[in-house]
Amino acid sequence: MKAQLRIMKKNVALYEGVHTVTDAETFGTAFADVWAKMQDRRLQKTTSIGDLMEVLNEDVLEELDGAQIVLKKM
Repeated sequence: MKAQLRIMKKNVALYEGVHTVTDAETFGTAFADVWAKMQDRRLQKTTSIGDLMEVLNEDVLEELDGAQIVLKKM
């Protein structure tokens, strides 16, 4: 089944996307994709070596801390 996955923090969407979820493996894959996209987005925002080092030292978990995960069946 298709499911919309939205991750919100302080009324701001950190991620929105539609994934096919049929079992535990595809559910996990959907969240792994979100993790990779969030990390990549942070790396894309860097403008200097100092910024890059800071991003590499920060954890995606810090960004997700306190976030709400919303799943909606499509």
